[in-house]
Amino acid sequence: PSYFEWVISLQPQAENTSIELYDVNGKIVYSKIISSNSLSINSIPNTQLVSGNYFLKINSGKKSSTIKLIKLEN
Repeated sequence: PSYFEWVISLQPQAENTSIELYDVNGKIVYSKIISSNSLSINSIPNTQLVSGNYFLKINSGKKSSTIKLIKLEN
């Protein structure tokens, strides 16, 4: 895997889009609801996260996606 910034750019299509970041044990370590009129870049602070595997779940209306992320040591 490559090192990357934890920056998520979303343009919500539904009224409210939620993002949730889970650790490998299924614990929510970050969550946020983004309104449909928000076009800004939304970022997840990574300074408090240890290196390892994470899952990002995006819920937007009737659609849901889960993406596996790997945080490397800086």
